[in-house]
Amino acid sequence: MSELTLMAEHGPTEEEVSAARDYAAGVFGLQLETSGQIATRVNQLLIYGLADDHYDRYRDDVRAVTADAAAAAARQYMRPAEAQIVVVGDADAVYRPLEELGLAPVQVVGAD
Repeated sequence: MSELTLMAEHGPTEEEVSAARDYAAGVFGLQLETSGQIATRVNQLLIYGLADDHYDRYRDDVRAVTADAAAAAARQYMRPAEAQIVVVGDADAVYRPLEELGLAPVQVVGAD
């Protein structure tokens, strides 16, 4: 929660933005290797009403993201107070420590 709050309040560092930009631009071509992946991208154009040249510009648009722009987006869209956190594990082991954090009510949902 502290990382989420810090990101929402201060945004990412220049190093974090640079690493994310390089990764997103770098793997983009790998996400267009199969006909299914290409069909998914075409589907996204239609569903989200993206411009026909959206994917032609994608890498340049990603590389143009600045730390300031990422920080503004984090401030606008990240709401730590509204976060829903799911913890998977042994309820007997994790319930009390989670409750002691006092972040929010802890609800145990069984797999039965």
